Amino acid sequence: MKPALLLASLTIGALLASQPLTRAADPAPGDDYEPLALGQDSLMTATQIGPDGAKQVGTAHQRVEEAVMRNGQIYFRFHTWTEGWLENPDFTDLLRKDEKAFYRLLEDQPDAVEEIDLVLPLKVGNSWSHKGLIGTLKTTVLEQEDVTVNGKTYSKCFHTRTVAADGSHTEDSWDAPGVGTVRSDTVFKGGARILLEIQNFTPGK
Repeated sequence: MKPALLLASLTIGALLASQPLTRAADPAPGDDYEPLALGQDSLMTATQIGPDGAKQVGTAHQRVEEAVMRNGQIYFRFHTWTEGWLENPDFTDLLRKDEKAFYRLLEDQPDAVEEIDLVLPLKVGNSWSHKGLIGTLKTTVLEQEDVTVNGKTYSKCFHTRTVAADGSHTEDSWDAPGVGTVRSDTVFKGGARILLEIQNFTPGK
């Protein structure tokens, strides 16, 4: 495996985790960008493209599995895993939200500190810095636009761009109301690329 493609494989878990199923708090009806609910499930085509153009095509899964209490706060366990790649990460972390932000807590680290993943509400032009699983990141909301994925058009998606402070990668993602992330395109410094595209979304209860 090429070094850049190996890097992509080893960091895919962190990149998937940066696309939470919940990005808005108490929205107007029909405007809930990725609501958080038990049983909610997202299935995506996951394509790794090496610097030489070689591809690995698999699937990425994201599922909200149960509510848990940590440090006096209620979180939802968020399970992420891939299938069909040479390296297939499988892990969980804890998510919660309020009217100001979306938060993440690493479940497998006893001393982990809650981090802000996303500043709410989403608004074109907003920008913030935050700590991700693989370093410091800066995210900017670029615009609202329609995007077509696998033959289906999703309207009024928020297009965000996240740039790693160390220059290791840049991620563009599109979040659709009522669904969540429908497309994500991450380009690595070494030339590798990871493309995620929604196949199926099942709302929770």
